Amino acid sequence: MLGLCTVNMLWLQVLYAQRLYTSFGQVAERTLGFTPTGLAVRQRQGGGRAEIAVLSQSPPGLHIFGMGESGDIIVLGSTPLAGERRGLTRSVSGGEGGYVSLTSDGRSVSLLRENGTEYTETLIAIPVKSQRVALADINGDGRMDILLYGRNRAGVSTLLGKPGGGFAPGPELFSDVSVSDLRTADINGDGIPDVILCDWLSNRLVLFYGISRMVFSEQVTVDIPGEPAALACTWLERRRMLGVAVAIPSERKIVFLKATPAGDILIYATMQVPGRPLSVEFASVNDDAFPDIVAPAEEGTIVSTGVGPFQFNPPTLLGPGAAPAGWALADFDGDGRTDFAVAERASRRLVLMANAQHGPKAAWPSTYAVGSRPRGLLAMDLDGDGLVDIAVANSNSSTVSILFNNGHGRFGGGAMAFVPERPAHLTCTLPSSGSPPALICSHTSSDRVGVLALDNSPLRASTIAIPTGSQPYVLHAWTDSVSLRMLLRYAWQEKKGVSLALFEQISGGQFLERSMRFSPTDRIAAATMERSASGPTYTVAYITSSTSGRISTLQSAEVTPFFEIGSIKPELTFSDSTSSAVGIIPATLRQGGGRDYIVLMGKPVNALMIAYRNPDGSFRSDPEWIRNVSLEGDDDIIVEDIDGDGRPDITVRNESTESIETYYGGPLGFGAGVRICSARGVGGIAIAPLVSRTVRDLILSRTDGGTVSILFDPFKR
Repeated sequence: MLGLCTVNMLWLQVLYAQRLYTSFGQVAERTLGFTPTGLAVRQRQGGGRAEIAVLSQSPPGLHIFGMGESGDIIVLGSTPLAGERRGLTRSVSGGEGGYVSLTSDGRSVSLLRENGTEYTETLIAIPVKSQRVALADINGDGRMDILLYGRNRAGVSTLLGKPGGGFAPGPELFSDVSVSDLRTADINGDGIPDVILCDWLSNRLVLFYGISRMVFSEQVTVDIPGEPAALACTWLERRRMLGVAVAIPSERKIVFLKATPAGDILIYATMQVPGRPLSVEFASVNDDAFPDIVAPAEEGTIVSTGVGPFQFNPPTLLGPGAAPAGWALADFDGDGRTDFAVAERASRRLVLMANAQHGPKAAWPSTYAVGSRPRGLLAMDLDGDGLVDIAVANSNSSTVSILFNNGHGRFGGGAMAFVPERPAHLTCTLPSSGSPPALICSHTSSDRVGVLALDNSPLRASTIAIPTGSQPYVLHAWTDSVSLRMLLRYAWQEKKGVSLALFEQISGGQFLERSMRFSPTDRIAAATMERSASGPTYTVAYITSSTSGRISTLQSAEVTPFFEIGSIKPELTFSDSTSSAVGIIPATLRQGGGRDYIVLMGKPVNALMIAYRNPDGSFRSDPEWIRNVSLEGDDDIIVEDIDGDGRPDITVRNESTESIETYYGGPLGFGAGVRICSARGVGGIAIAPLVSRTVRDLILSRTDGGTVSILFDPFKR
């Protein structure tokens, strides 16, 4: 039934050594119940927590939110509006509470001024239909003016601020520029505002120096490698030079420029980013002297922390904030550090991300921002401090996020490491002799395995990529002396079966692959392999499906250290008329009975078949069945004693019921499933003692939200 072992020599690809860093950590979120069309924030006089204003589409209104003491997002007030509004921006003036937006037809400006617990609206007609609105002091009189522009028009219309808070029509400016975004700053230090614009039609950055109030010099331009969508500015070198960042969504780039008082503006650097940046802003995320970059994108939120004057770490992609209707940076919990707020249009959620170094002012939820579409989870002590840490494979952003346990159920912000494309599953080997741990990623869609080696400082790591067969899944990984070894399972596409492989590290950059391919006499439905407890051998178990006889057979064999198969022993034959067996999990379910197997039965059976081993090594002829259980794969089932009674329990992510369910082990088998929580949107599960060594906690990766959530002591009965 088994073919001969084949041997291949492989050279690994060293991707990079990298420094891990954190930006944002815990997450609070609220379902809005409406489609958001804009977001802005206002820091009230005297500091404290910033309020969040969100525009709604249907019914149209302005909704004010804030962060409560318990870490939840609370409603502070709501004001219905006469029609849909878009493009919300912050308060009209520093001392007056209010917001500015546009009507949905783009023909009027909406001024929303605070009046007690509600807002009163004033509409001002504008001469040219506009799509975007911004506030800036463009004439240098110390009052904020309203600037109007957009992709369906040319130039910039102005409404100039008047004493007392009103606005008067101003001149039309820059009529030959198609403006997608703009900023004002006094670049040359003459006390007169200068204007920087993105010209999306000609792919240029345009600079106009102010000569006097509302009079500007001829434009200075620089070509941009793509269509610019947004820009941001920050002062460099003690305000002697202006740094500019330009977001280019189509090219997945952020371009950095420097503007000098002498009138020069030059491209300084270009950053390739892991998403399509829709906007960009400079911020102080990690409280050092260097500006950081935050850029909301179609796929999530891009962050790159500064490491020097206009120098940045490689950008990472956080999952929260995909395709935002509006976003802002402010202090939402009152600790003086920069947090992030975003209104997600598709999910209709308001999401707050805490600064990774946030203080104790608010009790943020036990939900943490990680990468885009997180899947496989791992819970293990990764830094040697005796506390269980959490790692998660982020499929879309091709990263691994690591949440280091700070004690008492609190974790640091997700430190991200880059790995090969689209990691799906995660396991770990903790080597002996004090060498660094290694995280092993299975990349099923790109046919490779990634090895992420953490050094003795958890803020650094190195990544390598190993080419493999089709759809690899790492079953086990360990180290012998200084070499890494891995047992892998492949999907055998051409024969609709599976095969197994052993990888042995020969040198630092060289691996030996020993492959075991099953004979196609019968269809191989599932297979697994594990190291033998008695010595340097392996035990293989697999299931063959005979379509002619409508049965399946569980078989096993011993494998030598050189991956040579021994005698094959049929263990158990069972009825399987639909050839539904799709997976096999080894587990010790009863004391004194040896190694048992849990067979995953897919559609249309949707069940777990538990094959118990007798004391003499044979299998019971009557396996136990757990019905109405549908699993995607091996990562959806955990066998562990979670209630402390000495008997293994089975916890699953059940697609049939969209629930996380536990089947508690008893003296006569497993009881009925107990629903622990919803599994909707959950991509991976893990169980570990995160606070107390005697209490098991549940960890969930949420693919759509880009987060990892922790449920403390959810199995208590």
